[in-house]
Amino acid sequence: SECVRMLSSGAREKKFVGMLLATKIGDADARALERVARAKSFSPFLTSMLRAAPAPVTAEDLAGDDDDDATTTTMMKRETIEREREERARSSHALSLAACAALCRSPRVAARDDMLERLPLFINAMMRRGRYASISPAGVHDACEAVTAIVSSGKEDAEAIAAEGGALVACSIAIRDAAAETR
Repeated sequence: SECVRMLSSGAREKKFVGMLLATKIGDADARALERVARAKSFSPFLTSMLRAAPAPVTAEDLAGDDDDDATTTTMMKRETIEREREERARSSHALSLAACAALCRSPRVAARDDMLERLPLFINAMMRRGRYASISPAGVHDACEAVTAIVSSGKEDAEAIAAEGGALVACSIAIRDAAAETR
């Protein structure tokens, strides 16, 4: 219930804490996973976390460098801001994928329409494509777990969407990459 309260909050910080708590719910507690998945305003927040992209650096972000070495300082500042924003997006992806993998341990949650709609995002994460290019092996594993649960949920169209999105190829790539990373 604490997790649901946090996820239903209007504050992003509380939603993040709620997502962390959601990853700790055990497999055997399907009802708790279902309550978490139904938390007020959680589903759109989770999807936005999966779609997070680093915000571009603006002139306003770089303002304030008026010394002789301003060009070098501005370039370094731009690189620092870009790295920080990329790390924030990467962290958002990792946490949201972990939460989805945990929630999909409930077959009823895995069969929800919102999970089915996220299937292409999970497949992109498995393939480390686009915004997921630098996702960690754990993030890829979480995406694989979510895809497997959604496809096995029996939800109508899940197999077709997975096939269309290249889930089998994505799975092969994930396995190959995991093997390469353990060597």
